[in-house]
Amino acid sequence: MSSWMLDAGHGGKDPGAIGAAGTQEKDVALKLVKKIGVGLEAAGEQVFYTRQTDIFIDLSDRAKMANNKKVDYFISIHINSFKDPKSNGTETYTYLYPDQQAIQLAQLIQQELIGQIGLRDRGVKEANFAVLRETKMIAVLAEVAFISNPEEERLLKDEAFLEKAAQGILKGLLKHIGKEVSKMEDKKPHWGQTAIDDLKKAGLITSDKDPAAPVTWAEFATVINRVYAEIKKIKG
Repeated sequence: MSSWMLDAGHGGKDPGAIGAAGTQEKDVALKLVKKIGVGLEAAGEQVFYTRQTDIFIDLSDRAKMANNKKVDYFISIHINSFKDPKSNGTETYTYLYPDQQAIQLAQLIQQELIGQIGLRDRGVKEANFAVLRETKMIAVLAEVAFISNPEEERLLKDEAFLEKAAQGILKGLLKHIGKEVSKMEDKKPHWGQTAIDDLKKAGLITSDKDPAAPVTWAEFATVINRVYAEIKKIKG
């Protein structure tokens, strides 16, 4: 088991970049971090967060949190921005003097992110970011998309897109530590789940059994009886 410090960029009084439609980087980053954290924990990993709510934390304090916990990895999630609204794509950063493991991790994150969300591949780069410079473990910073680009801002407001982005980052992290990534992919809902949910809302069934589980004669009769009672009510 490895330990991870997940860092949602910005927060609190610092919104980060803001798109033309009002989307704030701090909110998108936090959503992604929470999704990634759930996946890592499901894989049996130990997960810490610099923030799980909308609070401000100084950059150096973020690094100190990771150093104090002595985690194996520090992963910072950000959303890019540039004055030219045509700028687009995904890029991943390591420190100016990264070790080979940091480069490998950044490459895997970049590769899997692009594979999931299909934006322009801007590659793996090096930067003198404080959270990368001041952390004492393998540290990587991902810039998922450009919030300053109208089309990519629209994507960043789409939950399905965020799920894909989080899954891409998660796959990269798990591949780096040699875990079976296929087991971490979201399971497709059973073909009958929508009907089950509708019947629950109508009060006709209450069970939380697996949709593929066999139904007893008593359970079947109970549901039919409830449906029959509702039909009688309608007919008066």
